[in-house]
Amino acid sequence: MPTNRNPSPAMKIVGSRIAAARHEKGISQEDAAVLADMHVTSYGVLERGFGNPSLTTLVRIAYALGVDPGTLITGLTKTDIPGAERMLTASEFVEERKRRSQQR
Repeated sequence: MPTNRNPSPAMKIVGSRIAAARHEKGISQEDAAVLADMHVTSYGVLERGFGNPSLTTLVRIAYALGVDPGTLITGLTKTDIPGAERMLTASEFVEERKRRSQQR
């Protein structure tokens, strides 16, 4: 699992949601890591918002904590991800492509 010295807002949000779900269950990081089939260090990195988990890891953690995986990422936007300023939605892309083709 990649780690980052400069966590994005998305990483911090996901980490805090994982920690909150764990606290709600009243279990330790070590117990949560065992349940998610992870090393406790890797799990802790995620909770602190310094890890960038794969989809598989997010689903395993969500399952272990008894939460829907979507709750860990709901509401995140491109503004929560560094370097995403140039990202477009599919609709924005199609509109821009139409606009450019009409200019020709």
